[in-house]
Amino acid sequence: MTALAGAVHAQQPADNLGNGQPATAPQTPQLQPAPAGQTNGATQPATGTPESPAQGDKGSGPFIWVMLGAVVLMWLFMGRNKKKQAAKKQEMLSNLKKGDRVTSIGGIIGSVVEVREDEVVLKIDDNSRLHLARWAIRGVGDESKQEDPQAKR
Repeated sequence: MTALAGAVHAQQPADNLGNGQPATAPQTPQLQPAPAGQTNGATQPATGTPESPAQGDKGSGPFIWVMLGAVVLMWLFMGRNKKKQAAKKQEMLSNLKKGDRVTSIGGIIGSVVEVREDEVVLKIDDNSRLHLARWAIRGVGDESKQEDPQAKR
């Protein structure tokens, strides 16, 4: 009988769990042919419902779009403000004339004596004149005596 028991044991698959039960092969889903409209030879699972790969990510889509929209709006408003400030400064520099009281970006206060294309000549004291680039003028008139607008931010 031991020879017969050994022969029966040899025909059964090996036990992977160690509990004396024979291991079973994993079941594969039955495949059905594709519907009549598809001619590429694809098959679908027997359940009839195709599974989508991103079923767990349903809630993150709207959040991403809202955040992206907020970033775009912030970027647009910041760019708009910079354009307004640049236009205001350009207008101020183009309207410089002799006798204007100005402040430079270095804090030097003086009166305009001469305006050239890219340069402004300031009278600082009775005997001193200073040549500055136009872009180095921070403010004109009462605006020139105020604190640095960058420091208030």
